[in-house]
Amino acid sequence: MSLTLLRVRVEDYRGIEACEVEFSESGTTVVHGPNEHGKSSLMQAVDLLLTTKSSSGKSDVKDVKPAGRDVGSLVEVELRCGDHHLTCRKRFNRDRITELEIHAPTAEQLSGDEAHDRLRAVLEANVDEALFGALWFQQGRDLESVDLEDSAAVAAALDTQAGGPGTGSGDDALLERVRKEFERYFTPSGKAGQALKNSEQALRRSKEDLDELQGRLESLEGDIEQLEELERQLSALEESLELLGPELAERTAELEEISGLQAKVERAVAAEQLAEQKRIGTRQALELRTGLVRSIDELTVEITDLEEQLGPDRERLAELVERAEQLKVESARSETSASQAREQRELAQRRVDLLRRREECDRLQRQLESVEKSAHDAAVAREWLGNCRLTEDGFAEIGAAHQQCLVAKKALDAGAPTVEMRAAQSLELTVDGEPVSLGDGDVRSRAVEERTLIELAGVISVEVVAGASLESLHGELAGATKRLEEACDAVGVADVDEASRVSSERKKHESALDVAEKQLANALGDLTGDALADRLRSARVAVEALESDGVDDGDVVEMADAEEALRVAGEVEKESRGHADQLRVRSEEATGLAQELRDSVAAKEADLTARCEERRRRSVDLEGVRGDASDGQLAELDAAAAEQEAKASSEAAEVRAELSDRDPETALLLEANARKRVTDAQEQLQTARERRIKVSERVQVAGGEGLGEQRDAALAEHERLDTDHRRLEARAMAAKALHDTLNTAREEAYRSYREPLRKGICEVGKVVFNQSFDVVLDDELRIIERVLDAKTLPWDSLSSGAKEQLAVLTAVAAARLAGEGGTPLILDDSLGYTDPKRLELLGAVLGAVDDAQIIVLTCVPDRFRLVGGAEMVSLVEARARSAPTAD
Repeated sequence: MSLTLLRVRVEDYRGIEACEVEFSESGTTVVHGPNEHGKSSLMQAVDLLLTTKSSSGKSDVKDVKPAGRDVGSLVEVELRCGDHHLTCRKRFNRDRITELEIHAPTAEQLSGDEAHDRLRAVLEANVDEALFGALWFQQGRDLESVDLEDSAAVAAALDTQAGGPGTGSGDDALLERVRKEFERYFTPSGKAGQALKNSEQALRRSKEDLDELQGRLESLEGDIEQLEELERQLSALEESLELLGPELAERTAELEEISGLQAKVERAVAAEQLAEQKRIGTRQALELRTGLVRSIDELTVEITDLEEQLGPDRERLAELVERAEQLKVESARSETSASQAREQRELAQRRVDLLRRREECDRLQRQLESVEKSAHDAAVAREWLGNCRLTEDGFAEIGAAHQQCLVAKKALDAGAPTVEMRAAQSLELTVDGEPVSLGDGDVRSRAVEERTLIELAGVISVEVVAGASLESLHGELAGATKRLEEACDAVGVADVDEASRVSSERKKHESALDVAEKQLANALGDLTGDALADRLRSARVAVEALESDGVDDGDVVEMADAEEALRVAGEVEKESRGHADQLRVRSEEATGLAQELRDSVAAKEADLTARCEERRRRSVDLEGVRGDASDGQLAELDAAAAEQEAKASSEAAEVRAELSDRDPETALLLEANARKRVTDAQEQLQTARERRIKVSERVQVAGGEGLGEQRDAALAEHERLDTDHRRLEARAMAAKALHDTLNTAREEAYRSYREPLRKGICEVGKVVFNQSFDVVLDDELRIIERVLDAKTLPWDSLSSGAKEQLAVLTAVAAARLAGEGGTPLILDDSLGYTDPKRLELLGAVLGAVDDAQIIVLTCVPDRFRLVGGAEMVSLVEARARSAPTAD
């Protein structure tokens, strides 16, 4: 039993367009490439080909289809399996194929399900699938111990190395005979063998044949019943069609009669409309003539009224024009007085502005001086702080380093060993070269920092060494001291005390800076220093402008006097302006009234002219229409038109009454429905006739096949095969029971054969760990404890790196132990928890394996650079070589 992978090729598999990789038959092959480049997909493709039919529609098969492309996924694997050398090719999802080419021991070529079944038979007979699963370290695999309990190859190797039944005893011969009988019916893994499968398939096929014949018989009976039903339907449809013909003719004649009445109504309505239009024309001509006479009389009255109104209006207009001219002269005199008062008020206002601008200049000057002082104080504080290298974080770092030194010193004092010397009599000792006198019963203690030498001259010399623990404490103190010195150097202070003084000085300057900035903010408000200076310059320019404009203080010295003078001038201006405004309003009102009356007179004169012209035009129009016909003649024409209209309306009413007794919409609906019923019946009749022909043909064909006799023969064959299968199954179950019983007894003995596997794990484990390495296995051959440096730890207490390393070491030991009956050791993205030193040692272990196949899939090839003799395969280059070239 063995399995060796030689080559794998995939096309259109997930994100891989094309890729082919070859593996060394022994030793290590490292396949490396970036993440998501298809390393894990290669081994998953191998598993999919070995276990799944190409016709499968399972989700894991659909998942391999490349995104956004409707193509099939091709997988081709070349391998050695026991004595067989074969190549299998499968395409999934689209254009499915299965092809198997066996190169040795006998050349064969198969396809379809037959190829898949043969592949599975070869694998089940020659591959330890339990070992294959245990030695495949898939990406994301849980960090559990390797499970080898179900591996037949490992069991056989352990059995042989432990000197069990595998040495060729009589029990082994019995087991072999039982195994051969068992394998007549089952595969080594316990699945049904070819004989049972053939029997089951034959029984299943006979049942399928029987079910098919039974279904065909039932279909024939259904066709006969359907044929009888069709005959009944045809008879009923023909009778229905004979009755529908007369009904359709009757409905069509009724609809034509109604159509004739509708045409007659339309002609009568047209005659009625023509008479109405003629009567409307004569009536309009009569009304036009009467209207012209009436409008001429009305215009004569309106013209007389307008002429009577215009006389008084013209006299009133002359009076209003004279009054408006008088008020205009008075308003001009008053406006001059108001302008003089305004000039006096403006002079007083400029004097007030001058005093205010001078006060503003004084206030802004004081504010600017305060701003400049605060800015100077802030600049001094900033300069000191800018030159200071000590920050709060730096001071905190120095404090922490100082505290660490104190802690390390105390730990050194507390951790140093102490030598206690107790004298039973008076003695003269030398301690580290210094004389020490001890009286009878005296006790002296001495701390040992590194080593201390105690000598009693001519009697004994004792040296006390502190050991590694004190060296560690000295190292911690030295490290803390170095950190303190580096922290002080970084901020330019000599020690902690200087750092404390500088920190206090820094706080004073920070406080002074804060006060200066607040004072500066209060002095500036919403302004900047430049804006404040600009305001001062603007105020001074305003003072100079007022002074250059001839404005002086006059007799006013105080602001209050100036403001009072301004108030009095304002009241005088207000009074003068009010009188002038009143006269201006009265003048404007008089002018407006005169203009309104002038506009009214002009409008009335224009209206009088227009009405006279309109009366003249209408008189001309009246003379024109009377020339065509006299008033009496026009009245006679109107009476004749009214009589003709009444006659046409009466005739149209009679025709409408005749049509109203009929229902055109219902007649149209009934005629259309009758026509559809005839069409439906004809179509149904045609369909029924066609169905009768088809069903008759099926009945004739099936009736001549002898389905009843075939069904009886198939039933007899199925019963015979069922009896044979039951007998074969009974023999198989008996062989299985004996095989399982003997294997159970053998497995109980096998539990004592753990030693060869433990030794194999320890052999490679001592290379990675050290010579004290050992493991403890349970009855299922899994590591449950690791021993290292005389310390035993259970599996669950080990680190992730240790678990990963032990799992790989167990797999290597199992692969070497299985030997020719083994399967590849596959490491997919493994050893991610392993440190560089152990990676180097593991590389030596993997490089020493030349009797088993190891396949490594990794995105970090440097982890496996130290595997001696390993073949490195770049997946990027493999994909580039395999990619299809453009034509």
